[in-house]
Amino acid sequence: MQADAFKKLSVNERLVLIAAPPQEFGRYYRSEVERWRKVIEDAGIKIE
Repeated sequence: MQADAFKKLSVNERLVLIAAPPQEFGRYYRSEVERWRKVIEDAGIKIE
């Protein structure tokens, strides 16, 4: 993750890098899915 190209990509795309064990990543991922599910449902967004 030290490559210059990756550093530029992470800055340009505003990536947030987190080093964590798989279990913690799983909890984070599930919480993000639930968070965005609620946003999508509340906004009434539908797949076209």
